[in-house]
Amino acid sequence: MAGHAIPRPHSDWALDLEAEPLSAIALDDDEHELPGPASFEGVARLSVWSAIRGGERDANALTNLAYGTLLPMRFGDHFCSRAEVGAREWLEVRDAIVVPALRLEAGDDPGPYLRARTRWRRVGKTDYLGVSACAVGKVSSASCWDEETCTTPQTCGPIPDLLCVRAIDGVPFEYVHDFGRAGGLHTVRCAERFRQQKFDRAVHGALRSFVAGMAGVGLPLAAILTAGSFCCRCMAKRDGKGAVIKSPSKSNHMFGDAIDVTGVRLRQPAAGLPAVLVSNHDHGPTRAVLLRVEAVLRMAFPVVLDFMWDPVHHDDHFHCDFDKQHGGRGVTVLGRANARFIRAAVATVTGQPWPKFERALDDEIPLARAALARAAGRAPGDLDATAVRFTYQRLLEVIARGRS
Repeated sequence: MAGHAIPRPHSDWALDLEAEPLSAIALDDDEHELPGPASFEGVARLSVWSAIRGGERDANALTNLAYGTLLPMRFGDHFCSRAEVGAREWLEVRDAIVVPALRLEAGDDPGPYLRARTRWRRVGKTDYLGVSACAVGKVSSASCWDEETCTTPQTCGPIPDLLCVRAIDGVPFEYVHDFGRAGGLHTVRCAERFRQQKFDRAVHGALRSFVAGMAGVGLPLAAILTAGSFCCRCMAKRDGKGAVIKSPSKSNHMFGDAIDVTGVRLRQPAAGLPAVLVSNHDHGPTRAVLLRVEAVLRMAFPVVLDFMWDPVHHDDHFHCDFDKQHGGRGVTVLGRANARFIRAAVATVTGQPWPKFERALDDEIPLARAALARAAGRAPGDLDATAVRFTYQRLLEVIARGRS
């Protein structure tokens, strides 16, 4: 992993153990002004009106925004296939959704516009964007990646409490089909918006906490980019040539207990960063935002595996789960999954360079304990289990807040 130094922290990044807990931070009141959309058209109207309120008046840009919502397979950072773009469809979206929004005057009630429904001739999906049960029966471990990933063939399910979800509190999932490169960074070439994800109620609740938490620290989300959730497979990895390395160990994805987050889109993206992608973690500005994103994820999920934990096979996504198959037995603060993140987070708070990691994860654990103790102003031996948990939670809150 390239060793980029994290920028020196702001003076208020000190780990204040008496600080106001993050859970007490109020969300932006604007988040509660509007009714939750129940259809793709509702999300398109809300997106267009929000963009106009933010100062966007270009009809073409607004139509692209609405069009990409109504036809989620056709629009990523670029059109997935320009041959699929229908000029008549695009004009219909402009006339039905964008033009009426541009006619709204300051002070007008947007409710009638947001609730309106179009009788589409050619375009538009009206699928419900809420949460629905989608219990899965028995499926084969070769049915997820279209190839067997287990050393011994497995069956998954039935999973009676599985949910089917396209968006979390109005924030859509985007499933990335193709990545590109621009300016030395990975980019999203083609993404499927509102891709249905499957997971249990615990994951759903954690994702709701993640969305609310990101808004609470000043990073409201426009989309969650994902590489998938429920998947009937073992903990398979790929070798340098892309071939699957089979495993005897079951993946948490088998149980509807996990989701892979490849990045996020922010409502107010930084210049040059239309999407914050995990695969760009070697880029200093991206890494600074990713550390904040990961801190909020860690406050929502007990297990987050990142590019520091496994710089080869988790180089491009955060794996989040509840360790359901083991009953949560492996979830500990000073465990293998957290040690490198703790060291990096403490270095960020204290203004030190990004740490050089040990080769073995087990060797990181005493170093993580020492780093936590240093952040708390104590000797490592003075940190009992309660103090470790408390200091770790405060560390997550300070990192999540960033420089705001």
